[in-house]
Amino acid sequence: MEVIQNKGPHGSLELAADLALNRRPSLLLLDPRVDASIRAELLSVVSGAEYRPEFVWIASSGTTQVVGVPPTLVALSWQALCAGAQAVNEHLQVTERDIWLLALPDFHVGGFGIRVRSLLTGSKLIATAGNRAPWNGSAYFSDLIASQATLTSLVPTQLYDLVQEHLTPPPALRAAVIGGQALAPALYFRARELGWPILPSYGMTEACSQIATADISSLGERGIPKLKRLSHIECGATPDGFLTIDSPALLEGTLARSFDGWQFAKISKSVPFVTSDRGEVQGDFLLVLGRGSDQVKIGGEFVNRTLLEQTLIEVRLALNSKPDMALHFEPDERLGFEVVLLSTDALAGALVEGEFNRRVSAPGRIRSVKQVDAIQRDVLGKRAKLLN
Repeated sequence: MEVIQNKGPHGSLELAADLALNRRPSLLLLDPRVDASIRAELLSVVSGAEYRPEFVWIASSGTTQVVGVPPTLVALSWQALCAGAQAVNEHLQVTERDIWLLALPDFHVGGFGIRVRSLLTGSKLIATAGNRAPWNGSAYFSDLIASQATLTSLVPTQLYDLVQEHLTPPPALRAAVIGGQALAPALYFRARELGWPILPSYGMTEACSQIATADISSLGERGIPKLKRLSHIECGATPDGFLTIDSPALLEGTLARSFDGWQFAKISKSVPFVTSDRGEVQGDFLLVLGRGSDQVKIGGEFVNRTLLEQTLIEVRLALNSKPDMALHFEPDERLGFEVVLLSTDALAGALVEGEFNRRVSAPGRIRSVKQVDAIQRDVLGKRAKLLN
């Protein structure tokens, strides 16, 4: 484990010293799996004189999956990162006595954001091995016990692994924020039954991580908690139901390569930022209904990918299925798309297929099971693809 003892804004990290002296270092945070030539190209581009030097550049999730194609970069200012971190600290009531266990990678806004939160409060931060290496649930759990961490942040895939092993959290842990993608109700209730103090959240890179998170008081309530808008966020919705965000934590712009070379698209701060997520604003709470792109047409009928993926989690939990599995939506000449189950174990995949198909209507049913050696996902365990 890497242990960092911060001392407020004048902590021991070079980053803390930079912030204390009002220096804003320019950082390019990239997945180490990004091709070296692409990495060099991106570094050259963001170092150009036409860009402000104090941006933190983070690859937009969803644009890092195409081999050989540079991802779109999101430009975040230090002011925005600090505004977002401060709001999360207030929401979680973080003090210098807290200990963060960092299991998310630094090149993801959720992981880097935890470092900024720790700096602002002077709380201790411990980076588990999974922060830099592939996720290992057993190693994380050992670090969670040894560190006496009070706070952590996980994605549903990581939480699933802990729940499947029937692990119960150590008493020191007072909150575990779950983000990155929608949390299946079955997984939420199973984790709560085991005692995990989980707080579902909704956020995005473009808003420096968290936008709405369940309140700590929800841990004493039954049922799935509502997502409470953080103090630095103003939310609305477009006439067609897409959530809008106004906040000092918003991005400055995006950098993407087109036919004309690299283009920086600056975001207007005079109008709210329109997200790609559908939802409803209910006072201080958000009801997130999923991405507009989650609708897939199969045989002439729309199917919601998120709901199917949540059903897969429910089935795997019910069957106590441990082999890795994921849904893959393959193009089909007749149907448009067909649902394929990728599984590292053919027999387990067949059992899951049968139960899954009993729970969903015809268009969303699994049409075939493919045994694979491994399933490749993005860093947060989201959408999967078949390894070649």
